[in-house]
Amino acid sequence: MLVLEGYSVARLGPADAARLQPLLERCADYYLLADGAHPRPEEALQEITALPPNRLPEEKFAFGIFEGETMVAYLDLMRDYPKAGEWWIGFLLIDPDWRRRGLGGRLYRAAAELIRGAGATHILLGVLEQNARGQRFWTAMGFAESARSRYVSPITAQESVVLVMRAAL
Repeated sequence: MLVLEGYSVARLGPADAARLQPLLERCADYYLLADGAHPRPEEALQEITALPPNRLPEEKFAFGIFEGETMVAYLDLMRDYPKAGEWWIGFLLIDPDWRRRGLGGRLYRAAAELIRGAGATHILLGVLEQNARGQRFWTAMGFAESARSRYVSPITAQESVVLVMRAAL
């Protein structure tokens, strides 16, 4: 289980979509950057249940991070993806009012500890080329670009380049 001192952490499933949706709406800046549109009403359910091809729901770990009753961050991890011994960070989203307080770094370090404890050797993630703040954050966390891929928004067909970043544990 993910442990983050000072916060409560809950593993989320499809029944928790209504708890996640308000955070996604408060983080509309990310969705505008990625998709050119605000999050849809079904966005939280989509985030919690989305899987890469040929993956099983039990390989995905979706976590809500709470301050009291308010979800202030969301973290999505995929075990042994894209291959055994590597984990993928699918999403790390922090409420705009909680950004720049060190929560992102603390959350990443807690996730890395969990992943390392599961025997993984590397963590990968994708960051949009236009997300300069995200690139700076992940570089500061020890990630380096390892590849590039194309992202086409399923909502607006907006195209982006995704920097695939990788870090050793």
